Amino acid sequence: MSKVYVYERVSTQDQTFMQQRNAIDDWLKSHGMKADEFYGDEGISGSVSYKKRKLALLVEKMESGDVLIVSELSRIGRNIFDVNKFIQEELKPRKIRLVVVKMNLDLRCDTLKAVDEMVLFAFSFASQVEKELIQSRTQEAMSAIKKDLSENGFHVSKKGRKITKLGSPGKISKVALSAAAEKKAEEARKNPANIFFKKYVEAYASRTNGVINYKKLAHELNQLGQTTASGMPYTEQRARAMYSKIKKLFAE
Repeated sequence: MSKVYVYERVSTQDQTFMQQRNAIDDWLKSHGMKADEFYGDEGISGSVSYKKRKLALLVEKMESGDVLIVSELSRIGRNIFDVNKFIQEELKPRKIRLVVVKMNLDLRCDTLKAVDEMVLFAFSFASQVEKELIQSRTQEAMSAIKKDLSENGFHVSKKGRKITKLGSPGKISKVALSAAAEKKAEEARKNPANIFFKKYVEAYASRTNGVINYKKLAHELNQLGQTTASGMPYTEQRARAMYSKIKKLFAE
């Protein structure tokens, strides 16, 4: 029986899988389908080859007729040649069905027509162009700041902050790092997913005399529609890691 796999990717720690998950969930519901497994890469750029991501582990276990769902083609990658290689060398030989939700693409990779490959090429090209534009805008902004610093001795940011020199991560004080870490911890303590997990696992432990079966815990949380703080469904490993994280986070 064919399986449905979902792959998600976010390139920065500030992003979550939630936006991608919502679009994918809507598509699954509208087609009367359910995902069997979720794979995700956090904090990894789309310019990194799929072979160095969890996407490679996912595709290795896929079999003929299985379905791979992504929200956008750029989640697979932003390098046009890498995306094409992934489809031609990994999905096509395995006869995988590829669904790209936001682009309304639903393709059998083993029977791709010329028009299908043209559409995939166009979307891959657009993703790569978008990446290059982002890099270009970043470089232009840095050049403008450097010019202001050189000519005026300062630069005023969009938020109205006066910048007199470019920051250097290596020169950040221990006090500043400590303050940043505490701020991040405080935000994590206020995160609804973390708060729910803490309260639920306390209730779970009271039912089981303090014995935690992480596989059962993960199952119960998923049945309740709960996800991790980054929007991932619970697995035995994630439940175990979350339990350790919460103990440290709220240990006072």
